[in-house]
Amino acid sequence: MIVTWLGGSVLMLDENVVGWGAKDAYSLRCIPQVHGASWQALDYVKEKIGN
Repeated sequence: MIVTWLGGSVLMLDENVVGWGAKDAYSLRCIPQVHGASWQALDYVKEKIGN
């Protein structure tokens, strides 16, 4: 369904044509979620190793 919805969008074009602009912006928006989950996983591992 999403592929149909995005059909013809510049986001569906080859990366060489579009460039990395949209992906860079998305990756920057994801940083807090990724870092938060990473820190939470590391804290969990530290807790399990410490006990």
